[in-house]
Amino acid sequence: MFDITRRKAIAGIGGLTTTALAGCAGDESENGKDGTPDDDNGDDDSDGAENGEDNGEEVEEAEEETDEAEEEVEEEVEEEEEADDGMSADEFAATLDVVYGGTVVDYDEEEDYGFLTVEAEQGGTAEQMAAEVGAISGGYASYVKEGDPPSEALEVQMLSVDGSQVAGHFTVETEWAEQYNAGEISDEQFSQNILNTVEAAE
Repeated sequence: MFDITRRKAIAGIGGLTTTALAGCAGDESENGKDGTPDDDNGDDDSDGAENGEDNGEEVEEAEEETDEAEEEVEEEVEEEEEADDGMSADEFAATLDVVYGGTVVDYDEEEDYGFLTVEAEQGGTAEQMAAEVGAISGGYASYVKEGDPPSEALEVQMLSVDGSQVAGHFTVETEWAEQYNAGEISDEQFSQNILNTVEAAE
């Protein structure tokens, strides 16, 4: 969408230079019908030279204005593209805070991995952790689809209900979320992949 807008804008800007050039050509034609200066006035040659210099300056100014306008359009396009990057890491964490029944304690992200810490909603056993995988994995699948997630995986550390100790952890690989979003694996397979990584703390 932004590329189309940029092309239209630059095309319109380019028209300014064309108009300026046409105006310059019109000024030159007024010196004589055949494009040559009239011989009736001895000063025509000097006037023509001055007109030529003026026209050259006008063209140069028009070209400079076009270049400046193109740069402004490119800057606006870049700003729009940056604003349209989709779900951010902070928005992902905020979404989880809404859909997850427990408490989102912290989320930190690097290029390859995201590190999520949550307090369990039900408890810290493997079975209880497995019951809470859905909300987190679903939220991460949305982040993978709409944002710029870590390239490798989301590592989840689950604390006890009161947050006093580590209950266990599990992993959601980004590739699994991509496959799920593309319909290459089912909801059940996506969940099973994650459940296979669940480990309760001893």
